[in-house]
Amino acid sequence: MNGFHDTANAVATVIYTNSLSPNIAVVWSGFWNFIGVLTSSGAVAFGIVSLLPVELILQVGSQAGFAMVFALLIAAIIWNFGTWYFGLRSSSSHTLIGSIIGVGLMNQLMAADANGTSGVGNGGSRSAPGGRTAGHAWP
Repeated sequence: MNGFHDTANAVATVIYTNSLSPNIAVVWSGFWNFIGVLTSSGAVAFGIVSLLPVELILQVGSQAGFAMVFALLIAAIIWNFGTWYFGLRSSSSHTLIGSIIGVGLMNQLMAADANGTSGVGNGGSRSAPGGRTAGHAWP
């Protein structure tokens, strides 16, 4: 399934070269996008989800988890609307991946632990058995 800009990027060449009329090109693209949704395995979606920080997936119900999810979605939406408004070619999929990477990097940079454990849920973090630190409170 293509994103906000991706269908336009896909049909631009066939319209520009007059291979297809604009109406037929858009219908053709929509038809094949629908067939792609029906026949896809979800491998790309699972690949994108695997980019998410583990702490975000495990603690999505926490305030920090909600903040991370909304930050990546709002960043992707603002970028998509901005590039659409100015007529810039952009890939919504790449925008989403970029916002996921940005949230992951900021999660690491804002970590309270100097050893690099995530900042999500670090409110009560203590040393784990063996001297290692943990990203969650130990009982």
